Amino acid sequence: MALSASPRLRVVNITLPAFAKDEQEIVPVLLESETGVPKRLALRWVMRDRRIAVGEKTLSDDLRAAGLLYAFCDEILKIDLDEHFADGARLTPHVLDQLFEYLRAGRGGGRGVRALTTTGQLAANIERFLRWLADPSGRGGSAYVRPEELIHYGQRLNGVLRPLRAFRGRGQRIPPLTTDLDVALEELIGPIRGTDGRYLVPLRFQDTNPWKPSTQLRNWIAYRLGRELGLRRGEIGKIRIDDIESLREGAVVAVKRRPHDPADTRHSSNRPKVKTVERVLPISSVLTQGLKQYQHTLLRDGGRRGARTPYLLVTADGAPISGTSLDKIWVAPNRIIPGLRMSWHVLRHTWAEETGDHLTEEHKGELDGDSVALGILRELGGWAPQSLTPFRYIQNTTRARGAKYLRQRNARYDTRMPERD
Repeated sequence: MALSASPRLRVVNITLPAFAKDEQEIVPVLLESETGVPKRLALRWVMRDRRIAVGEKTLSDDLRAAGLLYAFCDEILKIDLDEHFADGARLTPHVLDQLFEYLRAGRGGGRGVRALTTTGQLAANIERFLRWLADPSGRGGSAYVRPEELIHYGQRLNGVLRPLRAFRGRGQRIPPLTTDLDVALEELIGPIRGTDGRYLVPLRFQDTNPWKPSTQLRNWIAYRLGRELGLRRGEIGKIRIDDIESLREGAVVAVKRRPHDPADTRHSSNRPKVKTVERVLPISSVLTQGLKQYQHTLLRDGGRRGARTPYLLVTADGAPISGTSLDKIWVAPNRIIPGLRMSWHVLRHTWAEETGDHLTEEHKGELDGDSVALGILRELGGWAPQSLTPFRYIQNTTRARGAKYLRQRNARYDTRMPERD
């Protein structure tokens, strides 16, 4: 499916030749619309650098932004980007100002004035491309640029673009689950517990569980993967049986990038994807029990035994579950629990804010404690090293703690108010 980058350029997906039967990969590339010829440096950026760090959708977003930089060089500077930057050319602050006036005005895409949040995101993506363009040795070129020049240029880019980049994070914050909703959801969909509070084994579910008996265990496992590990929807749908391993200390789940696994029979538009960083994460004993039970239970009885796919979560006929089906899991709980607006994104936000708060508390008082908490959260959540998203969760924790302190401090004034009838 072609994605528009500018009237003269487009982003298309290509399938790379398979070097091993399970390593085939789909990669977006930036092409000239009329000729179908790839833009040389954008292609090299993807193949040598970005595809290693990010997933297919992020690559497409990067290339759409790069396409606007190509259009700017062509329309305003009257230069060919591939030729101009081949030896590591760099843009002056004046030209950078021109570039982002060009973006803000909606030029290059023909859609009118862009929102500041959109322009800010484009600025961040283009800055990343410009940094890569400035160093020929990092992309196989023969020209040499002194390290101090690259450092100075990076500081210049940061200084010019920082105010604009700041706008990209000004979208509405997705609120996490409240404590009451979190408890209500677990009570609705979780396994039955005995009078001592322990789960009954084998795991089984209340009659009030809103899911069909054949999907209760599967859906609960998906929920636990999100609640315990903060996995994205795509990461949950992409887990395979061989990603689950039992160690002496307990079981772990490996989150792996498989851009185009031939064993994944789902349609490309409905295929879950792992976006960024691979990692190995420990899981709870109850989730371990659920996974074992699910694997040893027949398909007809609500398990996956007999499924021919290596993917963990399957449909009634043994096919890997689609992204749409994963989203539909939340329809029934949202209808039953008042005020619940559940989604995989909400679940990940809940995990991230909770984890950020716990890590901040654990490392409170340490030298650079916030930085340590940020680094751990970034690693656990699978964010790229340059991502600012985990920093926002640490900020949210700081704001919440500040608000809590201020409420407690100001409560002393309430004693001076007359009691209400």
